[in-house]
Amino acid sequence: MNEKDQKTDPTSPIETEKSALERFSETSSAAKLSGKIHETAGFLKQKFGEITNDSDMEESGRSQRLLGKVHGLVGELRELRELTAKFVFGFKSEGTKILRKHTEKLVDQASELLTDIKKSFRR
Repeated sequence: MNEKDQKTDPTSPIETEKSALERFSETSSAAKLSGKIHETAGFLKQKFGEITNDSDMEESGRSQRLLGKVHGLVGELRELRELTAKFVFGFKSEGTKILRKHTEKLVDQASELLTDIKKSFRR
């Protein structure tokens, strides 16, 4: 197998350069954006299901909203990871403030997510 074949072979151990979209998809902003999109689409599906008395559509909407909350939480975790890395690499005083602020948000979102999960299992 030559070098060109190795770059196009997905099982090849040689790592290829990522596109701008692939790099963006790994950021906290992308996860948060994805979360908001899923939450909005889920909300619309759920409401449409309620209006049309379609319980499957309602459930699909609830599931998609939950998925959106998970994506948002992943975004918060990624952001926390990035801030932690900055803190470790020398931004001690500013990093501590930011880390505390985002840790509180993360705990609040995790709590909200668990509440939503519990509610969805009760239905």
